[in-house]
Amino acid sequence: MLDDDNIEEEIERIVKREGYECLCGDTSGFCGPYIWKSFSTVTYEVELPSGIEPYTIIMMDGFISGRQEV
Repeated sequence: MLDDDNIEEEIERIVKREGYECLCGDTSGFCGPYIWKSFSTVTYEVELPSGIEPYTIIMMDGFISGRQEV
């Protein structure tokens, strides 16, 4: 039986079983779930005053759900 304590875990299991990625819960003031098809990881070297630093960005594609402000 689903309740408030495990609904997001069950949503995530269902979404992943269908081949999508999922992030539930409160994310930086926005409430999920965020659901997308695929992602790739890209690392850029960024020149800063203190030197060159690597920054990794996760590029998500194929969003099928958005966000709601909390």
